[in-house]
Amino acid sequence: MDSRVFSKKVINKGRGDAPTKGSLAFFLVKGYYFETKTVTHPSPKLDQKHGHLFFDADAMMARPMELPLGDHSTVQGLDAALMTMKEGEEASVTVPSQFGYPRGSPQGFHGMGKPIPPNCHLLFQVSVLKVWNKATVGRHKRMCSVLAQPSEQ
Repeated sequence: MDSRVFSKKVINKGRGDAPTKGSLAFFLVKGYYFETKTVTHPSPKLDQKHGHLFFDADAMMARPMELPLGDHSTVQGLDAALMTMKEGEEASVTVPSQFGYPRGSPQGFHGMGKPIPPNCHLLFQVSVLKVWNKATVGRHKRMCSVLAQPSEQ
């Protein structure tokens, strides 16, 4: 794993194995951005007091996030960090601007207010609640598709 994609400070250790590509993670997350004109280089010492809150899964959705890992369906640095986190782990994850919303990115992600400017460093407070491995995810999908089929009468 390229250590330039993110840095992680573990707050509480998790248990079990780290997820693999295709695992499904259920997690709580708060995201903050830091404009590069005020913070020239991200470090694990960034804290939410000095950032702009742009995402809070609990406040916005009233439930945990659910995300397939390793398919780049979220910020590259967050996806890479989640691939290293175990069930029950809490961590502070710092993502440099080029692995978040890099220069040239459209100002489209609004989060909890105005658009996030491109080329900002990001800080995520992440708490992984549950991780399903790829085999478990496959069984769950098959079971859901069987249950969704109309019953014959």
